[in-house]
Amino acid sequence: MTSPHGESDDQRAVDGRHQAPPAPVALDPADVAGAAELIAVAFGESPYAELPRWALSQAARGGNAEYQALVARLGEGRQVAAVVVFGLADGAEAAGTLYALAASSPELGRALADEAARIMRAGGARFLMCEIADDPVLDRLSRLLLQAGFVEESRVPDLYRDGVALRFLRRELGAAPDEAGAAG
Repeated sequence: MTSPHGESDDQRAVDGRHQAPPAPVALDPADVAGAAELIAVAFGESPYAELPRWALSQAARGGNAEYQALVARLGEGRQVAAVVVFGLADGAEAAGTLYALAASSPELGRALADEAARIMRAGGARFLMCEIADDPVLDRLSRLLLQAGFVEESRVPDLYRDGVALRFLRRELGAAPDEAGAAG
């Protein structure tokens, strides 16, 4: 890929100017449309997009630990390049839920998933769960979740339709920083 200055990614990396991904920030009302577009791309026109869109709308309201969202913005226009929607699982102690992860690059997706995990761990969660259909339309999202540290814990065969299972992906978070220090 070539930068606006005519340099390739390889040239910038060799010159030591390869930039780290932008820092994740809390969802701002101005980010909602861009975040919704990324979710639409990640989930396509599938029925699986309904819950992530709804969770994003809840996160946009703010003030609720069950629905939170982070974004990464790029460029002068501060275009939303990645979004993660997550929160504490309703009625479950020490469990978090990841509702959506959509990014223009795997690097940005992993950075946002890592920050969501850090926030959940700091809030006392021991793990994050993500439910995802094992449908080819979600292959890219599935790969991104696996790259972000999620592992398949179980599945329900043929839940959505014949041949399309519901997968339960889990990411262990470990002890919160206070608990780790107290254990030693």
